[in-house]
Amino acid sequence: MPGGPWGDHAGRALVLPLATPGQDRPAGFLVCGVNPRRPLDTAYRSFFELAAGHIATAVANVRAYE
Repeated sequence: MPGGPWGDHAGRALVLPLATPGQDRPAGFLVCGVNPRRPLDTAYRSFFELAAGHIATAVANVRAYE
């Protein structure tokens, strides 16, 4: 993945399921590039999980609206 203005490339990625309530399978997956300058600690991982939760809620809302 491109490194942006700093030139550092994300060499690792985190894949999180987009879980929706009442469904057996996830609605999709969120693939996040991990910043090479920051360790993947509990707080950083929690941020990604929070983002995945918000995206999953948005997907569920769109499907309910349809």
